[in-house]
Amino acid sequence: MVDALGPSHEGEVAPEVISMQNVHKARLQMVGYKTGQPVEAELQGRTVPQLAAEVAANVYGIRTFEILEGTVMVDGKPEPVSGEKRNFSGMAYIDGRVMSLAEYNKRFPKDRQTKESQLRAHGRASDWLVELRTGGFLQFFPEQGDTSIPLQNRTDE
Repeated sequence: MVDALGPSHEGEVAPEVISMQNVHKARLQMVGYKTGQPVEAELQGRTVPQLAAEVAANVYGIRTFEILEGTVMVDGKPEPVSGEKRNFSGMAYIDGRVMSLAEYNKRFPKDRQTKESQLRAHGRASDWLVELRTGGFLQFFPEQGDTSIPLQNRTDE
C-alpha cells in the first residue's frame, strides 16, 4: 500500500494515478471483535437500514464514513492507495432500545450507582443509553447523530 501520492524525495517522479474514487463504507460494530480490528463493508448503493437487515446477528451498530481509494503505478506495478477516513456518521444501533438514564435507573434500581459511575469513568457522560440487541448497554449521543434502526422482522413488539 502506498502512503502518499506525491514524491517523497527531491527529483523523484510522482506515481501515475490510474483510478481514484470516493468510496462510502460502513464500520460494523460487533460482539466478539477487538476494537483495533474493525470490520468494514462498502455500502455499494445500500442505505444503512438495508445494510442493517443484511448483517450477522452479532453486529449491533453501523457507523458510515467516506474514504478516497484508488490505484497508482509505482515502478511499473499497480499499487492500491487510500486516504484518511472522513465524514463519520453517528452510530446507528440495530434494533437498539434507547432510554434515558432516569428510565434505566427505574428499570434497574440496584444498578443505579454502578451505571452512573461507569458513565462518568468514560468521561463523556450522556443522559441517554441504548440497550444493544446483543445484550448490554452503551452510551447514546443523539447530539452526535446516534440513531436506532428498527428491523422489519421484529416479533417482540
